[in-house]
Amino acid sequence: MKPIQVGLLGTGVVGSGTFNVLRRNQEEIKRRAGRGIEISMVADLDTARALALVGSGVKVTSDAREVIANPDIDIVIELIGGYGIARTLVLEAIAAGKHVVTANKALLAVHGTEIFAAASAKGVIVAFEAAVAGGIPIIKALREGLTANRIQWIADYLETPEVEKLKAHHPSVTLKADLEKGLLNIKGSPVHLGKTIMNLVSNASEAISSEGEVIIRTMNCYIDKPIRGYDDVREGDYVVLTVSDNGRGISVSDIKKIFEPFYTKKVMGRSGTGLGLAVVWGTVKDHDGYIDVQSEDGKGSTFTIYLPATREELTGDEQKTSPEHYMGRGETILVVDDVKEQREVAGSMLTRLGYRVEAVSSGEDAIAYLKASKADLIVLDMIMDPGMDGLETYRRVLAINPKQKAIIVSGFSETERVKKALELGAGAYVRKPYLLERIGLAIRGELTIAEALDS
Repeated sequence: MKPIQVGLLGTGVVGSGTFNVLRRNQEEIKRRAGRGIEISMVADLDTARALALVGSGVKVTSDAREVIANPDIDIVIELIGGYGIARTLVLEAIAAGKHVVTANKALLAVHGTEIFAAASAKGVIVAFEAAVAGGIPIIKALREGLTANRIQWIADYLETPEVEKLKAHHPSVTLKADLEKGLLNIKGSPVHLGKTIMNLVSNASEAISSEGEVIIRTMNCYIDKPIRGYDDVREGDYVVLTVSDNGRGISVSDIKKIFEPFYTKKVMGRSGTGLGLAVVWGTVKDHDGYIDVQSEDGKGSTFTIYLPATREELTGDEQKTSPEHYMGRGETILVVDDVKEQREVAGSMLTRLGYRVEAVSSGEDAIAYLKASKADLIVLDMIMDPGMDGLETYRRVLAINPKQKAIIVSGFSETERVKKALELGAGAYVRKPYLLERIGLAIRGELTIAEALDS
């Protein structure tokens, strides 16, 4: 398969860092995305600087519009800065049918509405990715099909002078970010949450005595049963943040006291006031969250923070697929979930989308319902306790109606039982927590397929 052709606008500090990282990681990008990339054209007013950077194998021009007009270019990475000429170039790239990646906060702050509207009308994607760690988020955007990712307060931290100072103090430590797209919102203080990140990353960096890496990850997570660990985590929807390192680790005797004020400095020899992890603990608890620590002496540590998610929307939220593409048409959806709150969340969402919703709390109740009534589609939770799980429920449903449409939902990663349900004919697997766009698109897709087969 032909590599994705990339055009780069700007070869300053950010541009050169992005070019070098993309070139070094071409094989890794190909492995993760299933398709390689090739930077085939670069634009910079300083062509001598650009030539020195890219060498003879890449076409260099002083005119950014040549890159945009090149029919072979699939993606334009805009790293010029400002919001005057950058706006013009991005809009021209969109008009030419190019996907765009930009690290330009000012551009999107001033002209974001216009740019995203133009991209939606043209059927292309504009992705904002903060230029962190020399271009790694650009790789992430390419790998994930250019889906825009709202990094929020984590990105704010990663762009601070504190991070640059940390890199200077620990030049052998690599800082990586792996941030899930479509994160739910949380209620809280960006300032205090930023300090939480700062303390965790600082501690992780200082735990590495030679070469190593610190990885920041985020993900949505639905917990349907309490987790008992360092801190007990209740059921619910969470945004999960982990900071892990491959440093010296924490001994069993120390790990029980690491959140006590001053303990870090006195026992573990860290720099600073010794209040860092105490501040982390306080902030997490102020946000009604939970924290877990996994570590082994000499093998590194992982701090995992669970922050309760909210269904409230942010003002000026990121561009998403228009709900008109996944609205219901009065079809009946049967929601099968053993957790009342999850049934209510799913029911509320699907009602808003124009479906008629029925809900039951077990596989047995689902069978009883379908013997007496019909449903156009079932939203079926995989793990239900007590009683039948999703797979066994679906098997018995098919005995009643072999053509019954269903999608599988679960708070866990795709398991063998999920795969077996899909092999039996369930149309899609959707990971909890329930998100309006995700569940809406899955249901609409299945019903559309059914309509096509019946016509």
